[in-house]
Amino acid sequence: MNDVNEHNQSPRHWYVAVVNHNSERKAAQRLSSDDCECYVASQSQVRVSPAGRRRTVERVVIPSLLFIRCTEHTRLRVVNTPFIYRFLTNRAGAPNAYGKPVAIIPDEQIQQLQFMLGHSERPVEMVERTYAKGQRVEVVRGPLRGLQGVAATDTDGHAYIYVDFDLLGAARTKIPLTDIQPAT
Repeated sequence: MNDVNEHNQSPRHWYVAVVNHNSERKAAQRLSSDDCECYVASQSQVRVSPAGRRRTVERVVIPSLLFIRCTEHTRLRVVNTPFIYRFLTNRAGAPNAYGKPVAIIPDEQIQQLQFMLGHSERPVEMVERTYAKGQRVEVVRGPLRGLQGVAATDTDGHAYIYVDFDLLGAARTKIPLTDIQPAT
């Protein structure tokens, strides 16, 4: 089998590339012509100027990181582009064919992140896993209906839903306790 056929049949995974701060969208645009899918974790946010004008902006939730879905062959080619510093590694993971344990984010976690960022009415933030593992819950009403994660409350009594992401920590957003129930 030649190299082109092997490349076309290789599995595509989500990798995490480290890029310059505030250049996530530009890097995604540059890579869009290559054989890869790019995702910048961002959320629409309304900002009000001192004069009272409202405008909607896209806020990058995970600065300096770009999710790239491609084959290992394409990733090796992309890592040499000048605007990508490196790819995140998973020290606990198995080494790839080239000896590096490159971090791979499961498709389901990217889909959950996209859903959470696209439907949450409140800001989503990335946090380290500083909470105790709690009961898994599912959102049963509101714009996040169907999302599953872990519910927790902070010291001020605010309720949050956390969605874990391998190697990145967790995304969280405030949620009314009346909107969640134990996951089935």
